[in-house]
Amino acid sequence: MKDKNFIISAPMNMCLRNLIQSSFKINNENVILFTDIKVKTNLLSNFGLKFKKIYSYSIFSKISRGLYFLLSSVDTTRVIKKKKWKTMSLIEYEIKNNKYLDKIIANDFKFTFNPISKFLSLDIVYYFFRLVILFFLFILSLGYIFKLLQINPKKILFLHAHSNHDKLLLFAAKILNIKSESLVHSWDNPTTKLALSIKSDKYYTWNNEIKKEMEYLNNIPSNKIFTLGILQFDSYFKFKSKVKRKKKNISIFLPSTGLVSEQNQKYFINEFLKQVNFIKFNVVIRSHPGIIFNWLKLLEKKYQNLTLNIPENIVKADKTHDIISKKDLKSTSLHKLLINTDIVINYFSTTSLDACFFEIPIINISINKKNKNSIEWYYKWSHYDKLLKFNAIYLCNNFKNLNKKLKHYSEKTNLKNKKAKVVKEKLIMNNDGLSGLRLSERFFNL
Repeated sequence: MKDKNFIISAPMNMCLRNLIQSSFKINNENVILFTDIKVKTNLLSNFGLKFKKIYSYSIFSKISRGLYFLLSSVDTTRVIKKKKWKTMSLIEYEIKNNKYLDKIIANDFKFTFNPISKFLSLDIVYYFFRLVILFFLFILSLGYIFKLLQINPKKILFLHAHSNHDKLLLFAAKILNIKSESLVHSWDNPTTKLALSIKSDKYYTWNNEIKKEMEYLNNIPSNKIFTLGILQFDSYFKFKSKVKRKKKNISIFLPSTGLVSEQNQKYFINEFLKQVNFIKFNVVIRSHPGIIFNWLKLLEKKYQNLTLNIPENIVKADKTHDIISKKDLKSTSLHKLLINTDIVINYFSTTSLDACFFEIPIINISINKKNKNSIEWYYKWSHYDKLLKFNAIYLCNNFKNLNKKLKHYSEKTNLKNKKAKVVKEKLIMNNDGLSGLRLSERFFNL
């Protein structure tokens, strides 16, 4: 291959979506894509991403993910001992005091607060434990090492800094002294994901808050972290105008069942639809990517002014083997939904930032079905607590207050979230639609 080769690694569907919807440019560079997403080079080239070739991840990825998970869990335990980590303290308290944990909490963090992890975090055993893990990772990475020697890349860009899927590729790159750069995928990643056990040479973040968290929790020097703004928001600059309408539109964004149970979601939706004034409001329910409840389809048939909005495969954050079509890549269903939305109702979600970009009033839901896990504590997680302090979101914990708020909004002719402007300035940090272009210029600059 040519001398100036580059690699981009996209472990999740949404990683690729973010790149496509940004202003990121591949000009004459020779770029190879590593991913398990089923997509063809000629299809991606239609969207400005001219990859020369696509490789799948190693057949040993699953084993390496498990090994890396053990190491990063123990490293997280070591960080907690030395530093104040608010979100992890909240998670630890939940694990110790709740027998019936939400799926993501049980799967991602239970080992971190296990006595075995605490034992392995002790200096007397930690360094031997780490050496053993790295030895097995080295054996598993031999295929990558030979592949990288063949490609001879100048740099590798990892589109999800905290993903376990491609850590074996990063490990191989470090062995060969190949420069690596990673994009922090989302605003909650530094505080809600496990500590980074294998690190890139540089990192890119959405905003300065994320930069501070990466520096503090992962001991990454400030001069190795660069702020870009939210890449996928580049495309929002094409969809700024709102359509005037007689009835106001409410868009409800449902969360992952890994954090809010299906029973809790069903309870809220059923009660909400019984009480909402359909004379003044139309309602759109956008399901969480990859999760479509049959009862939602039945509700759509039952209520005349209710529409179900289903996300495309490309926006999934937890699947990597989907076949991606032109329709998936081309779709702008989220953009179109937002510019036709007057009020957003959601949970502790990144869609709050999307709504802030368009300065849409936001109501966060903290309503539980009896005997189900409380969701109130999620709003105390540090990344979301910082957002709430801007007072651009109304946090609602009962239907009485929700109905009052909606009545208030129904009486206003012009709905605008004025306090969202500060959120745009401090957390979104994309005021020109060129965040992706800044990333490509930095990455391809040798």
